[in-house]
This record gives sequence, structure tokens and C-alpha cells, in this order.
Amino acid sequence: MTSSNGQVPKSPLEVGELLQLQMEDGSTLEFEVRAILEDSENEASYAVLERDPGVEDGDEAEAEVIVTDLDGNLIDDDELAQEVLDNYLIFAEEAGDEGGGKA
Repeated sequence: MTSSNGQVPKSPLEVGELLQLQMEDGSTLEFEVRAILEDSENEASYAVLERDPGVEDGDEAEAEVIVTDLDGNLIDDDELAQEVLDNYLIFAEEAGDEGGGKA
């Protein structure tokens, strides 16, 4: 991922990999790759990353989810990102119904 700290993954992202994003305020947030989804129409793959809220975020904070390409670049197209997230949520729900773990 190209970020202000200059770190770029050496290979495509994989499930379970941790990715750090440096924010404009200088803080760093760590996200974990939860799933890799492929779009058969345009033959593109996307990574769904999630950051679990920490103690500093408060007890009722929800996890943050982002969508990137396999190089770790954020997807700028909001509609595409939402479509990928919707597919991820369906996948995760179906995996949970079948006794599976996280997607």
C-alpha cells in the first residue's frame, strides 16, 4: 500500500495479513485482511480489511471496514466499494450459517 510512510506490500495481499495505514493526523491504524473477493465480470480482485476497535475507541465502537485492491490501494469508487462490502457480508453470513468461521 502506498502510504505517507512509504510502505508497499512486496506481494499481493493475503487473508490474515496486517496492513498499517498512516492517517493525516500522523496516527497509524492497523487493519487485517478478512477476505479476498474476485469480480468475475471485470476479472479484478479486492481485499476487505477490518480494524477491530481498541480500548481507546470505547466499548461501543464498531469495527471499521475498508476495501482495497490486492496491492493495498484504497478503492476510490464508493459504489464499487459498497458492492464489494455487500458481497463480503453475504459471504460471511453464509459461512456463519454453515458453521464456518470468519470469511
